[in-house]
Amino acid sequence: MDGLGVGDVSEVVLEDRRILSQNGFIVAVVVIDLYTGRLLSTPKIISRGLVYNQEAEALMRGLEERAKKVAEGGGTAALIAKQLKAVLAGYVQSATGRRPMILPVVEAV
Repeated sequence: MDGLGVGDVSEVVLEDRRILSQNGFIVAVVVIDLYTGRLLSTPKIISRGLVYNQEAEALMRGLEERAKKVAEGGGTAALIAKQLKAVLAGYVQSATGRRPMILPVVEAV
C-alpha cells in the first residue's frame, strides 16, 4: 500500500525506500559563480537517517570540507555534482560503513 494506491509501487521505488530506511541520505548543496565556476559560499550538508547526533558533528565537518575541496577544484555544475557524489560516498563509506543515498545540488548563479 502506498498513499491511496494498493500494489502500484514499482520495484525501483521499493528499492529506493529500502536504501533510505537502512542507510539514510545526504544532500550536498554547493553554490558556484556561473561565469568563473568559483565557490561562492560554504557548502551546506543535510543528512537524515545516517548517524546519531553525537557522531554527526565530526562526520558533517568532514563532508563539508570534502565538498568544499571538490567545488574549489572548479568545473561545470554537472562535473562538480558527479565528483561530489563520488567523494562524499567514499568518505561516508569509510567513516561509517554505510552507503547513503547522496543527492548533490550544484547551483550556478
